[in-house]
Amino acid sequence: MSGATGGRLFLFDVDGTLVTAAGAGRIALGRALAATYGTTGPIEAYDFRGKTDPRIVWDLMRGAGLDNARIAERLPACFAAYVAELDALIGDGARVKVMPGIAEVVRALAARRDAVVGLLTGNIEAGARVKLRPTGLWPLFRLGAFGSDDLDRRKLPAIACERAQRLVGHPFAFEQVTIIGDTPLDVDCARACGAVAVAVATGFHPPEELTACAPDLFFADFSDVPAALAALTAPR
Repeated sequence: MSGATGGRLFLFDVDGTLVTAAGAGRIALGRALAATYGTTGPIEAYDFRGKTDPRIVWDLMRGAGLDNARIAERLPACFAAYVAELDALIGDGARVKVMPGIAEVVRALAARRDAVVGLLTGNIEAGARVKLRPTGLWPLFRLGAFGSDDLDRRKLPAIACERAQRLVGHPFAFEQVTIIGDTPLDVDCARACGAVAVAVATGFHPPEELTACAPDLFFADFSDVPAALAALTAPR
């Protein structure tokens, strides 16, 4: 992308980066798969980390031997069941925990005139909304690119940039984009498009796995809010 003017676009992952929902997403999806397809596939051995929700469903159902036509036909029903299960599990929000410092970091970035804050997550949009609902953070994210937009995480930055341009009236080059996540796949997503890659070790990957991916910035967490903000907003 080219021809961008000033400003930065900060895109946050959800699970493990903004919040933890104590496994609610995995439980809800397992129930939805069983109800919709009659099987959860090899869910116990499957690594959810950094995957988009549609990618997870396709992988698990192919692993169970279902044909593509059946998977595609029942996908909308599966995700409707998933959101209903997730909503029930989240309930009053007691199981949702915001990661250290993240609320302050997001609020500070959202208040900047030279920044647009959004989501880039493998969650389908409805699922992300349910998970973030108890936190009060959802209104701070002015746009998002979700697993419901494309099952390939690498395609989500372009979708986010297009939505940001429609929102503010000027384009964002990928070098003006910062992608913040807790998995190697978040770093890969940033690297694939030339965005700034920020890794934070608040998810299920140990620090050494994340630093081995050579992100532009690495944080154990965002508990030192001033230091995090200074690093995130420094000229690149």
